[in-house]
Amino acid sequence: MNVRTTTSAIVFFLALTAPVLAQDAKSIADTENQKFIAAYKKRDAAALTALYTKDAVRFTSDTAKPVVGSDNILKLFQAEFSQPSENLTVASTETRSLGADRLLDAGVWGLDIPQKSGPALHVTGPYIDIFVRQGSAWLIQTDGSGVAPKP
Repeated sequence: MNVRTTTSAIVFFLALTAPVLAQDAKSIADTENQKFIAAYKKRDAAALTALYTKDAVRFTSDTAKPVVGSDNILKLFQAEFSQPSENLTVASTETRSLGADRLLDAGVWGLDIPQKSGPALHVTGPYIDIFVRQGSAWLIQTDGSGVAPKP
């Protein structure tokens, strides 16, 4: 096989598999997001932390700097669960494969915060996650989110 034939075969293969990789990335992200929502609903900080790599980086609009490592992420979730919240939603709007073992998922999250009087405060904002495959598991390596500005 000459170089031109090999290159053509590779390009053809990539053209056929690119849509499949994109669909797989979306399916993977949706599955992982459902695991996150389930653990959050149970207010299980340890289960949430287990969804992250040991050296993960997490940052939110509530942190002054990135939170690095599973021990610190666990503490962050434990602190977050000291406040009431409910009805977490995660809606992916952009998901793509970044390689065979890495994917990007971005979208919008929402959460209700019960108030002492009156209806719950609904908070929402954008998020972006980078997932990496470690063995057969997909784990969050980078997790960032913010709060949308008030209208």
